[in-house]
Amino acid sequence: MHAHATWRCLFVLVLLVGPGCGASPGSEEPAVPVVAVAAVDTVPVPVAEPVVVPVVPRRVWGADLPQGAFRTHTISAITVHHTAVASRADTDGRARARAHTRGHLERGWPDLAYHLLIDGSGVVRQGRPTTAIGDTGTDYDPTGHLLVTLEGNFEDHPPTEAQLESTARVLAWGSATYGVPVSEIDGHKDHASTACPGESLYRLLASGALGRRVQEVLDAGGARRSLQDCVVGVDVGHSAERAGATSARGVPEHAFNRRFAQELVAALEAEPVDGAFLLDPDDVGLPLKDRAPLAAAREATVFLSIHHDSVQPRYLQSWEVDGAQRPYSDAFRGHSLFISDGGADPEGSERLGRALGGALIEAGRQPTAHHAEAIEGEGRPWVDAALGLYRYDGLAVLRTSSLPAVLVEVGVIVHRDEEASLATAAGRAPMLQALVAGVSAYCVSAAGPSGSPAP
Repeated sequence: MHAHATWRCLFVLVLLVGPGCGASPGSEEPAVPVVAVAAVDTVPVPVAEPVVVPVVPRRVWGADLPQGAFRTHTISAITVHHTAVASRADTDGRARARAHTRGHLERGWPDLAYHLLIDGSGVVRQGRPTTAIGDTGTDYDPTGHLLVTLEGNFEDHPPTEAQLESTARVLAWGSATYGVPVSEIDGHKDHASTACPGESLYRLLASGALGRRVQEVLDAGGARRSLQDCVVGVDVGHSAERAGATSARGVPEHAFNRRFAQELVAALEAEPVDGAFLLDPDDVGLPLKDRAPLAAAREATVFLSIHHDSVQPRYLQSWEVDGAQRPYSDAFRGHSLFISDGGADPEGSERLGRALGGALIEAGRQPTAHHAEAIEGEGRPWVDAALGLYRYDGLAVLRTSSLPAVLVEVGVIVHRDEEASLATAAGRAPMLQALVAGVSAYCVSAAGPSGSPAP
């Protein structure tokens, strides 16, 4: 969204009326000003918005709690570092950040030494609070310094382009936030006897090349830091080869799942969440056990698996569709939600499930109760019947999740009327809106105190 400003400007024309314009010849009477006023609407002028700097919060990358008290300061300088450790692109950035932190704790420091850590793919991770003085093993006092650190050993190789792009945005944010002139952003070696931040990165600082990139960001509207507390990984249930249930009109469940998941991602991206992504955009068919871990590796904080429902064979009847007999059942309709105690965060999953269920009920949706029936293939225990929330520990896609995770059965597609409704955009819209509201409500509640330092 771009802000626009429109002004209604007054153009004032002043005419000095002298003796030749109404005064008698030889008169010493001063010229009389005649003022003409015209109002003209100007064209709307776009006002550039700051570029967003997404920052992965500590709780998302799994930071340890600080060991000891911080000393506080007020930032008045910005200093660029490198980790001096080569990092492979195929390794887990969260694990590397935790490894850096463990190394610093072993040195007796209370936390990761830096305020912001930027990896080779450009991902920015939150370090210690910016109000806390950083740490260093060299002979300078980092009091007052914002420590921005790039992963890598830049004595051996240059920073990546993605890393430099994120660094320019972070430094632009820091420059504007703390009033540090771009020309005064330094490297570690400007303050201590060290090779840090490495030859190739320091060359970009000393030559002004990095500073020019920072200034370009500032000139274009600046940068705004945004902690990514609410990033939703959306899984398309089943796969093209193993398509799940078949609807009353013969449509594979996977087709319903994919369409709804794509629309859900789009709806989430239009809302005040930090991000949403489709887990398998190319529909290659990921193994079930790999889906939630992949969402976590992509820094998701919430995992949703989208499905559409069926019923047990005892409820199926037959009807003719386009000259073919198709099974259907109008016995049950409505949504259901599943969580698992097998994941790493069952409490978070239940909170997420309750938020989704509450939003669905608020929107006038009704859950189906048939999964709780004491019959073969069902018998799932309720967590909350009023919300349509079940517990099912046998679902691999939930059992392997380290994130709050919910499997959503959008509706019963063997029910003829419900299938027909979910085949239309108007029929899907209330479910989409309710799920977005539920995710937003969960993220707001989860953004409270979590044991991590404030930014």
